[in-house]
Parts: sequence; C-alpha cells; structure tokens
Amino acid sequence: MMKNIFVISAIHHLIQVEAVVKEIGLPKKEVPIIFLTNETSKKTILEILKLFGYENYKTFSYWNFKEIFSSAKHSQYIQYLKSLKHCENLYISQYYTDYSLLAYQFLKPEKVYLLDEGTASFKVSKERKTVKSFDPKFLIKSLVYRRKINFPEKITYYTQYDFDINTDKDDVIKYQFTKDEKPIEFDQNAALILGSSVAEVGVVTKDNYMKIIKKIREKFNDKKVYYYQHRNENAEKLNEILKLGIEIIQSNIPFEFYYKSLNYTPLHYYSFYSPILDNISQQYKNLPKLNIIRFEKETILMNPQIVENIYESYLKNKNLHLISSIEL
Repeated sequence: MMKNIFVISAIHHLIQVEAVVKEIGLPKKEVPIIFLTNETSKKTILEILKLFGYENYKTFSYWNFKEIFSSAKHSQYIQYLKSLKHCENLYISQYYTDYSLLAYQFLKPEKVYLLDEGTASFKVSKERKTVKSFDPKFLIKSLVYRRKINFPEKITYYTQYDFDINTDKDDVIKYQFTKDEKPIEFDQNAALILGSSVAEVGVVTKDNYMKIIKKIREKFNDKKVYYYQHRNENAEKLNEILKLGIEIIQSNIPFEFYYKSLNYTPLHYYSFYSPILDNISQQYKNLPKLNIIRFEKETILMNPQIVENIYESYLKNKNLHLISSIEL
C-alpha cells in the first residue's frame, strides 16, 4: 500500500503540494504525483517538476466526457490507478473532475485531502452542506467507467483559508507559508495588473472587467502599466488591453513562481479575487503595495455570496488593500 498520492492538474497546484511535503516531511524524490495535463503544457510541467526536485511522477492527458467513446486517455489513466491498488492518503487538487473521482474509487484511500484550487474550496464547502455524496448524473458515469462514481463521504480541507464546513463529516487542516526574505526593488512609477478569466467564465461581464482595467490605466496614465496574462483569457480581450497602452506579460508559470525570480518590479499591484496576492503576502517579507479590486455585489453574475466570502477572508490579511471597483 502506498502512503501518499497526489493527483493534480495545473502547475500552481504545486504550491499546495509544496506546503504538504514540508508539513509532513516527505522526501521530494519519493513523492508520488499524478499530473493531468495536455500536450501543449506537458514540456513546461516536466521542466518545473524537475526544477522543484520531484522525480516520482506520472503524466496523463486530460479528457472530457465526450472523448470516452473515441479515445483511450481515460483507459490508460484507469489502468495505472489499478496498478497502484491502494493508498492511505489521497491529495486531490480538484473536487469535481472525473480523474479525481476515479482516483478516489480505484485507490480507496483511508483519507481524502482537498488542496486549495485557488479559492474553489469556498464553493465546495458550501455545496457539501446541501449536496448528497451521490449525484444522479453519476449513474451514467458509473456505467461508462464500470465503477461506482460518487463524491467522497468525508474530506479534509488542506487550506490556508477560513470557511464553514459540513458539520460532522469534514475536517480542516490550516497551513501557513514560511516567509522568504528575498531582496527586491520596487519601481514607484509602474503598476502591474494580474489578469483574470472572471469574464471568460461568466463571473462578471467583459464590459465591467474592461471598465476596471481602463480605470487603472487612467490612474497611471503617465506611467508604465503591465498586465500578467491569465492562461485562460481570450485573445480578443487581451487585444483590447494591449490597445490601451498596457504591456502584456506572457508566461507559462504561475505568478507566485514568477515573482520569486524577480529582483525589480512595479510598486503597485492590482488583482481581482484570485488568491495570488494573498499567497505572495504570506510567502515573502518584501512586498509591493497589494491591491485587490472588489466587484460590486450587483455586478457579480455567478455565486455572489461565495465571492463575498472570499473578500471577507482577504480582509483578515493586513497586507492586502481591498478597493471597491467604484472607488478605484
């Protein structure tokens, strides 16, 4: 029986893997990681895993439900899970995905730990208060995968946040980062915006998002403004941002890792409700001015109360400055 297995699907999930590895004292070379990815990102992912010192990893290709009947991607993944047989502790980065649910079913872990996927645990914790562990749509998936599919009866949130959990079934382990004292200089005449896919996924409208970007550009109209592109932003929106005279930074790595490589950066940072600035504030002692733009509640089109709960969590961090989108 394997003691620990991690199932992750994005480079930024390594932030939480690193926290777990440090907390329980696992040798990195022996940490088993299953990484779901696509061919475009695979090379970068392999380079970063090696850079971080991980050697015991296996990569598999993403699949969607439609591909089950035309691709062997899921079969290869399932065969590998079968070869592992069982594990004591299963760490997953995403709660709803088929590959997480399949890992739970085939590995039969004694404990399931849900790592922070951005701020997704706020939504998961809310839904686990009301949603039963078995969903009717799982009937079809159970037939296709030939294994009963359902959510774990009990999970432990491995998180840096405070949120309410399902009363009796679930637990929380709260972790903290160790702060790095890396030296860094700040450019007082520049600002940096951390891009977000909130418009693409429908949390707010693109018009509302772009109004905020334009306000920041106007605020620093005679200064340099940079925009760190989110991996899921569409080209049309990025082109509009470029036309505002904002320089776009393209990178395949999470901003937390990018920041670590910097020795000179803008003094003024702006973000939306992403946890990136919260993460940076807990990982480093030398910080720029960290501003989180707070969408007005009436402009939030998806899960407004969950978004509000995330903002409330950020208010506890004295290094973060929350700014109303109206006051900007």
